[in-house]
Amino acid sequence: LDIAAPDLPDGPARLLVRPEDVTPAATGAGGLQGVVVATRRTGGSRRLTLACGSEGRRIEVDVPAETLVAAGDALTVRILAGRVFAEGSQGALTRLAGAGETG
Repeated sequence: LDIAAPDLPDGPARLLVRPEDVTPAATGAGGLQGVVVATRRTGGSRRLTLACGSEGRRIEVDVPAETLVAAGDALTVRILAGRVFAEGSQGALTRLAGAGETG
């Protein structure tokens, strides 16, 4: 992922996101592609676990309960916000491009 974190040095970093800061996106919309590996109902929503990238890194995303999705389905998501940690840093908050956009 290409993420601007101007308070951190260039190089490898770790991005931590909350499920509510990840949203489904249209396929091919430049989001992060993953495969649903688990789904569970949590109150009025459904929490999905996705395996993303060649290493199968896991992320969670909250979607409306009525969303029809099952394990094995491909899903593209957009990350709206998160916290970026470079090696040895305390992290930097970031709001990613497209955050707050509707449509």
